[in-house]
Amino acid sequence: MSYSGSDSELQSLIASIADQLCDTVDNKFDMHVSIDSDDVQGQKLSLLVNFLLENVRRNMSQLEQLNNRLEHKVKERTELLDLVISGSDDGVWIWFFNQDRVEFSPKWHAMVGEPVTDESQDLNHWLQRVHPRDRADLQGAIKALLEGRENNLTAEYRIRHASGGYRWMLCRGACQRDENGEPTLLAGTQTDITSMRLVDQRTGLPNEHFLRERMEDVMDKGASFYLILIAFHQLDSLSESLDHSGLSTLQDDVSRRLIGTVDVRSVVAKISGNTFAVFGQVRGNDDPTQLMEAECDAIATSFSEPFRIQSYGDHVMNTAIGALESTELANTSAEEMINAAWSALRYAKKRGEICFYDQQHRDVSARRVLIEQKIRSGIRDGGIAPWFQPIFAGRTKALVGFEALARMDCPGVGTVSPAEFIPAAEQSGLMGELGECILSQSIAMAKSLTAGVLRGEPFYIGVNVSAMQLLSEGFASTVFRLLNEHQLSPEFLRLEVTESVFVGNIDIAKTELSKLRNAGIKIALDDFGTGYSSLSYLRHLPIDVLKIDRSFITDLEQQDSKAAIVETIVSLARLLELDVVAEGVETEAELTALNAISAMSIQGFYFSRALPEYELGPLIEHNLNSRRVVNLPARV
Repeated sequence: MSYSGSDSELQSLIASIADQLCDTVDNKFDMHVSIDSDDVQGQKLSLLVNFLLENVRRNMSQLEQLNNRLEHKVKERTELLDLVISGSDDGVWIWFFNQDRVEFSPKWHAMVGEPVTDESQDLNHWLQRVHPRDRADLQGAIKALLEGRENNLTAEYRIRHASGGYRWMLCRGACQRDENGEPTLLAGTQTDITSMRLVDQRTGLPNEHFLRERMEDVMDKGASFYLILIAFHQLDSLSESLDHSGLSTLQDDVSRRLIGTVDVRSVVAKISGNTFAVFGQVRGNDDPTQLMEAECDAIATSFSEPFRIQSYGDHVMNTAIGALESTELANTSAEEMINAAWSALRYAKKRGEICFYDQQHRDVSARRVLIEQKIRSGIRDGGIAPWFQPIFAGRTKALVGFEALARMDCPGVGTVSPAEFIPAAEQSGLMGELGECILSQSIAMAKSLTAGVLRGEPFYIGVNVSAMQLLSEGFASTVFRLLNEHQLSPEFLRLEVTESVFVGNIDIAKTELSKLRNAGIKIALDDFGTGYSSLSYLRHLPIDVLKIDRSFITDLEQQDSKAAIVETIVSLARLLELDVVAEGVETEAELTALNAISAMSIQGFYFSRALPEYELGPLIEHNLNSRRVVNLPARV
């Protein structure tokens, strides 16, 4: 299609339209293009432009409506976020990483007691307020987030308040990154957790965290102080029988009496379920030892008076009191001071009297730490190993088995009594590792005997199992694994437990022991007669052997009452089809008395003490040879 008008007329029309469209540069699209010409093509061009302008206006209107809706949503979300933050009582912080500029919300400023400002701060403004002992941890948490080793920031720290002192804060945050993964912005909240961190929620008293901080402050000033720990024995047992209201009332009464007894300047804290603490700072020329002793005496006297307890009437709360005066441990930490006070409290519990920490306690504590270290190394390098006490048939004196008994002989400490290292292992949580160590070596020894001097002979090795071992997850599986590793038949292993493992845990204990019995391992009930067993109780326990405690064996031939008890136990065992082992037999008279009662196995010094592995061979050979001599055919 050709244009019929002149070029100059066309240029004039285009120029006219262009002039009218100049207003759209300022986003003024609400206009209509018109031309003063009857030219048909010009009219078409004008219509087309107006059509385009109408589409632009329509799209602009839709975009404006969408933008308004988005702005409304953003406003709603912002108001909602502000409401949530306001209701949560948290302070907000935003760190613009590339600019090293941090903005804090008004609440954040209020939490640290400083005036609200619109001015940005650098990160150092924040970090310098953090307690020196906590600053490195916060910086480390921020660094881990920036480097991408952590997805979120979580840190607890103390921050200095403008009025003096520190408040505990919980800081949480996240990191925004650019398209290259580089951090551009960190933002998060700060929550005041002082009350949660420093106060016992049940009693409202300061807790151990508060106590430690208070001690650190006093130690930093070089002042003297004393620390008293008071354990109320009955609180644990009463907590199981009293309802929540009754227990809360009792704990409140204990707290009030303790606060009313000690010096008004002392701090009373609750540091565990049944243990309270009294912290006293020494002022002026006061004698710290006299103050501490007077405070301890006052506490003991006050709590000798009974409490009125729901459903129990008047009840005296027996106390154990352990105390420490700070000069006894110079140049140490608050943590070590508290541990020393706990050591004194443990002594007080054993002796039933007030106990003050002194040089003897330091020596005992150092010894306990050393023994714990040697237990760990002994488990690893063989310093702890089983010795084996032979067990014989009482009437024939034939060797029937052994009991594995843990022995410890380590460089630097020499031989350590089981009475020392077993409790140390229990207290340090090493009993599981120690038990598995002895079990593994005993199974290896049994395998060696089956392939050597006792090849083809019936025997067993009994291994003691603690409640901690038995009730740990997968104990039976551990036993099966060790048997499989050493290729030992279960009949050569016997496991010994005491009645205490069943108290409060009978279902778990029965389940694990039943798995072991079903696999062919016999279970012996050790120290029988000293615990809780009754006939009905024994009938339901998965056991095969009763081991009579040595307390019933000593001087058996001289005491009719003991003989009657042993006869009863043997009759009970026969009724339940259980084997019997008498422990602690030391004299021929005791052996004769036991043989007169019934056939049973005998264990004790009369036959042999516990022997190391290398001494077993001669004993076994001697016993086997004696049996062969006895069994020779009579000469004609």
